[in-house]
Amino acid sequence: MGIPRGTSVDTELGILGFDWPGRTDSKRSYVGRLGYDMLGGKYRMALSAAWVDTRYKPARSPAEDLGNGQDIFTPVIFSAQYNLEKLSLTAEYALRSVEDKDFGEGFDKDIVGESYYLQAEYRFDDQWQAVLRYDVFHNDRKDRNGRKFEAQFNAPAHSQFAKDWTVGVRYHFNPSFLVAAEYHFIDGTAWIVPLQDNPNPSAMGRYWNMFALALGYRF
Repeated sequence: MGIPRGTSVDTELGILGFDWPGRTDSKRSYVGRLGYDMLGGKYRMALSAAWVDTRYKPARSPAEDLGNGQDIFTPVIFSAQYNLEKLSLTAEYALRSVEDKDFGEGFDKDIVGESYYLQAEYRFDDQWQAVLRYDVFHNDRKDRNGRKFEAQFNAPAHSQFAKDWTVGVRYHFNPSFLVAAEYHFIDGTAWIVPLQDNPNPSAMGRYWNMFALALGYRF
């Protein structure tokens, strides 16, 4: 139980898609996880859930602002993992319910998004690992291809989904130092953020690539 940080412009853009005159504030929220392991971690299962409450307080000029709105985000995540000596298989499926109310006409909504991934990790030895992952994200599970969104808001359908193939490799120099590299081939732009860096969704191509390189040190 806690109060997340919710007073940033990023929070307001994520909920409303625009920097309005008022401000957002987070209220008391909850997160929990229930996990179960079998045979020393060979089989692992988990259920995670959260209830996040964010409020919007209008500015003094209501004619140019929204109403006293409330955003309730309630994700539920199902996880499973199968571990062998050299191979780990992981899968997760998430339902993400978003309810926006009392903002005003055109801003209130009640939708359920979904996402899932399947991942295989293979350990060649104590130093080298390879990763293959397929990741899918939908803003609205009732509009997986984004066509309803495109017709309603005249925005690209691919802004409502993302399908990501990932190939990666990791190398442990020693127990403390790690270098990792990943290549992503992505169909869709649903998780490209923040909005202030990409104000025109129509300018973003549906198919794109990303290369990531990370160095890590563990004390």
